[in-house]
Amino acid sequence: AVLNLMPQLTHGEEIALGTTKVFLKLSAYDALEKKRDTALRSAALEALAQANSIDELEAALRIAASDLRIRGPQVDKARSRLADLKFLQAENQALVALDADPRLNVNQLQERLDIAETAITNLDTTGSKDKESR
Repeated sequence: AVLNLMPQLTHGEEIALGTTKVFLKLSAYDALEKKRDTALRSAALEALAQANSIDELEAALRIAASDLRIRGPQVDKARSRLADLKFLQAENQALVALDADPRLNVNQLQERLDIAETAITNLDTTGSKDKESR
């Protein structure tokens, strides 16, 4: 598999295959690490582009921004989308909680108001939408 990834390396000069190990000269190791890094970054950016849920975006951002230290417009766009999704989720929670059924008793209404209050607090802390746009 190593030789398929690195066809420009000469077997015997840069790479030695043992029974259970592959031995690389520094130049071969560096070339292999560069290809590995490129593949990881490409996969991380693809995951950011395809993530559709809050959980998927958080996981993809954790890998791309924290683990691989990728910076740039793709990461910024994903962070913005994550903040937007969190805002919409909190907004939806508040609306659902305030959509009270007239058959609810006082305790149930209070529970709904508490949920709505929590959701509205989350709206204020999501950071994506400024207060003027609400």
